Amino acid sequence: KIADERNRMIKELNKIAYIKVYNSQANYIMCELKQITSDDLAIKLLDKYNILIKSLTGKHGFENKQMIRIAVKNVKENNQLINALMEIGNL
Repeated sequence: KIADERNRMIKELNKIAYIKVYNSQANYIMCELKQITSDDLAIKLLDKYNILIKSLTGKHGFENKQMIRIAVKNVKENNQLINALMEIGNL
């Protein structure tokens, strides 16, 4: 069930221009951001949408990249995140 939802999320996230999605076999998805910092995106998602993601800023191995980690949750919560990411991309 989680694998199916993760694959669906990857497909939807790949439609968002400012996000580069890395394939995953885990219950989370790692993404590299373009045009926005990972900290700025995390703050916008939390402040405006009450959605928490993990910014990997400053983590070993990601020093020069804007990386985030997104948990795979249920369909409703995942859709809320995807819609928020699309809306942020349109600002």
